This record gives sequence, structure tokens and C-alpha cells, in this order.
Amino acid sequence: MELSLNETVVDVKSQTQSLIESKTAKVVLFVVLAFAFCGLSYAGSDDGALGDIWAYMSESLTGAPGKIMAAAMLFSSVYFSIVKPNPGMALISAFMMLVMANGEKIISTFMDAGVPL
Repeated sequence: MELSLNETVVDVKSQTQSLIESKTAKVVLFVVLAFAFCGLSYAGSDDGALGDIWAYMSESLTGAPGKIMAAAMLFSSVYFSIVKPNPGMALISAFMMLVMANGEKIISTFMDAGVPL
């Protein structure tokens, strides 16, 4: 007598279950949730609760901490491009150096964005 494990088991998924597991459905769900949570947050002209945060970030990026971070990114981009070649880390360091150098402009652009009503 032989024991055979060649039983064909068909796993039938419902249409709803296959839709939930698809990558397209996850992307659509993410976009819908992003619009639901962010749709009502419009940037206005008054500072409100974000005024203190903006002042702190602006001061940090234009003051000594921002300059120290930008210098550290400059040194790390030189280190990763010449001393110990790693093109990925060199590009990331150079990009972060540019972000730190222009951080105030970037944040002010986001903070001053608004929807004309």
C-alpha cells in the first residue's frame, strides 16, 4: 500500500480577497487615506500653532547648528568620494549638504504654501 500526497488542493480565493491582496488596491487605499487625512489641512497666512516650530527650525538651519551639519555633510561627501569610494553615500551626503544649505528656503516655501480661497 502506498501513501500518495499528490492530492490537488485548489485554493479558491474570493474576488474580494484577491482585490485586497493586490498591490493596486493598496496604492489606491493609500492615496484615498492621504486625501482624507490631508485634504482639510490648508496652509494659511497666520502662524497659528506652527509659528514657534517655524521660528525654531529657521533659527536652527541658519544658525550654527545648520552650518555645522552642512560642513559635516561636505566632509562626509569628500570622504565617501575620495578616501573610501562609495558613490551612493557620496551622492546622499552631497544632497543632504544642499538641503541643509537651502533648508530655510525649502521650509519657508512649504510653510507659505496656500490654497487661494
